[in-house]
Amino acid sequence: MELLAEKLKKQREFLKISQADAANSIGYKNYQTLLYYENGTRLPSILDLKKLSDLYHKEINYFLNDEEPITVVPKIMWRKKPASSIARKTTAELINFAENYMLLEQLLGESPAKIFDNTKNQVSNTSDCLKLADKFSSKTKLGPRPAKILKNIIEDKLSIKVIELPLGDQNCSGATTLYKNQFIILLNLNDKPWRKNFSLAHELFHILTWDTANKIPENKIEKFADIFASNILLPTKEISEEFNSICIKKYFNSSDLIGMAIEFNVSLQAMVYKILNLHFISKHTAQKILENLNQSELKKKKYDIYSDLKIKTSSRFESLAIKNYIQGNISIGKFCNLINKKRHEIQGYLEEKEIFDINATKQKYHTLTC
Repeated sequence: MELLAEKLKKQREFLKISQADAANSIGYKNYQTLLYYENGTRLPSILDLKKLSDLYHKEINYFLNDEEPITVVPKIMWRKKPASSIARKTTAELINFAENYMLLEQLLGESPAKIFDNTKNQVSNTSDCLKLADKFSSKTKLGPRPAKILKNIIEDKLSIKVIELPLGDQNCSGATTLYKNQFIILLNLNDKPWRKNFSLAHELFHILTWDTANKIPENKIEKFADIFASNILLPTKEISEEFNSICIKKYFNSSDLIGMAIEFNVSLQAMVYKILNLHFISKHTAQKILENLNQSELKKKKYDIYSDLKIKTSSRFESLAIKNYIQGNISIGKFCNLINKKRHEIQGYLEEKEIFDINATKQKYHTLTC
């Protein structure tokens, strides 16, 4: 009872929610009952504990198990820090995600994240950023359209965890953190795909230079991250070939650039700046292109405030959850929680993955190479 009381109190205090606000959120007339829970004189019902776990962005099992309260609060490198309340809420969700992700790996006996050597990635100027981008692209074989596979490369080859959460502030596109020796990239769930791609590459730079760039001024390192991201997503050779192919007649129009931006999964602005930096157009032409285009029509609506999505995990996280459920490592309740589905949706969800009989998936087969 004492451990439960301590966990409830610490999580509420971490989120800076008053007892009165917490009590009001779960339907209590006053905070007295919550006070009893936190001093250990009364136990909450399962229903009330579920309400509190949802409010505190923790799974109910966290409060019921015998493990000590999580006291490690990761330092998050925000691209632009959101309001304090959103930052605290996001941090709590991020910790919960990381704990679940590591649990799924542990249950399947999969090795922890590969800790790659980022102590050699020294950057002090633009040239260093470009070299680092080229080195990464070559080593990971990103190919001619990097944005299409970058996320998979980051998760599968580098074992960096990626999560998408609604960050509230439209200017807050992403963040990076190191939690229990695991790198995590956070993206704004509500961003358009092209912006997520850029944020992913931007945050990757911070991870690759995690141990070497801490003495560089923040504004400068953010600029370096943008340069790195642009060079990762818009490889010079491919952009040059594509642009030259549409300029056979020595001219081009805005639709040509829009087509290129869509092809490379980047923003129109990023594409314009790339061909400007390659000296294919003048600065005056670049400004004219951006000024003349109706951005509201091209970009469409950036934020969908009616979205029901609260979190978006990666395909690897989803795969780990499915394998653990099939192998009986986690309950159906835990599985529903991890993939954000209701119990009655599970059968249809698994059938979409062509899993029609769970027992059949447990059948073991021999390979010719063993």
